[in-house]
Amino acid sequence: EYGPLSMKLTGVIDRPVVELALDRPFDAAELAAVRVKLTPNAAGFAVVSSGQSMLGAFDGVGQLLLPKRGGPMVRADRLNVAGSTASGLVRPDKGALTGQLALVGQGMSGDFILNAEGGGQRVTGQLALADLALSSPVPLTIQQGEVEINALFVGPRSDIQATLNARGVQSGGLTLGRVAAQANIVDGSGEVTASVRGTRRSGFELQANAAVSPNGVQVLAEGSYQSRPITLSGPAR
Repeated sequence: EYGPLSMKLTGVIDRPVVELALDRPFDAAELAAVRVKLTPNAAGFAVVSSGQSMLGAFDGVGQLLLPKRGGPMVRADRLNVAGSTASGLVRPDKGALTGQLALVGQGMSGDFILNAEGGGQRVTGQLALADLALSSPVPLTIQQGEVEINALFVGPRSDIQATLNARGVQSGGLTLGRVAAQANIVDGSGEVTASVRGTRRSGFELQANAAVSPNGVQVLAEGSYQSRPITLSGPAR
């Protein structure tokens, strides 16, 4: 379920230093090559982590708190990703996490709320985007925008709803004035709709509908360029 895992223990056996290597612990977030080191301290364990995600490379430090009263908690002191830093306090809850992470810094700012639900993990978030630059396989920059996310992960199953409103978008040599998109994806299949406008001088507009599945993406689109109609009459994969 969580991909290959390796663990190394050093130090005294009752309070060892633990080093974890997880190749792909959470496919829905495209987590890969995750490394976690836990070093014993008075409060529990100091945590240092790094890896790759759908937002690019990340690294972080925090604490695994083991209070004498109450259950364990994870305090994220600093989690750096995509030019922003997340921090907050979460606790294990029915096989999931409950708590809140605040995201601040260049690129993104907002909050993620985590809750246990239906035997899985509920994640909701509202983000403001400003001069965002993602180091994905196809680089993406956004001058301004807003994102809302509502997702539920139960074992290998996922239900993701998201909306994006963005201005000043650049990707792969393409420059767009505005992008509005909505996604509803269940277990890797669903629909994404988008409305795109070019810069003021381009005279470009496009409305697209994409059917997403584990086997690929089919796109239907229509619009105009400098008052001339554009139609994608057959689905593009």
